Amino acid sequence: MINFDSRGGMETGMEHRDSARERLTNIYANMISSIGLTGREIARLSGTRPQYISDIKRRQRPLSQEMFMRTLLGLFGKYKWLISGDLPTDTQRIITLYPHISDPERDTPPLPVFQRPFMGPKMTVEDWDGNFVCVASPVREMAEKMHEPYILHLPFNDRTGRLKKGDYLLVDQTASAEASFVLIKSGWGVKLVRKVEQGFEDVESGEHRFDPDVQIIGNVSMLLMGSL
Repeated sequence: MINFDSRGGMETGMEHRDSARERLTNIYANMISSIGLTGREIARLSGTRPQYISDIKRRQRPLSQEMFMRTLLGLFGKYKWLISGDLPTDTQRIITLYPHISDPERDTPPLPVFQRPFMGPKMTVEDWDGNFVCVASPVREMAEKMHEPYILHLPFNDRTGRLKKGDYLLVDQTASAEASFVLIKSGWGVKLVRKVEQGFEDVESGEHRFDPDVQIIGNVSMLLMGSL
């Protein structure tokens, strides 16, 4: 295979693979440098030998996508559910996020902010724009008991007026029998609904849902901030 490079010249398949590998290595090296971890610490996080990381940094060993992903998984820790699989994007996000998650005893842990209702397990680049806020007590204690919590920056008004566009809602990605507002699976997407006497009411559209087999996949635990 032959590709044309940015200068209009021809680039062979091998050269293309080499340049792609070099770009990947540069991104990896920049991540390690920006985060400020030693090769030994990176090796521990990625489950490999320090010499292996040193060889990659000195360009004496090729960097595989698998090794890159193993490093990201180690760096993201319990936030690994935020990994989209797009290595450059995930790298930029962990560079910003890592200082806030590196200390498990931190008084103000970060929570990602989503612009639409979300439910895992598969994250895409479009699901999260990389924004997050650090929360203090009592939100911190609540979030620590939740499964992969996040903050929903509500993009629409509640038809009843209870919630407003721009409100910040604390979401727990587990089902709840007690919550008034829950997330349900709807086709390929996720809907925020309110429990009513006979089923659910779509918060955005006002549509009623009477399906007894609807799958509840998350719940709103509290309104963090809202319009006055």
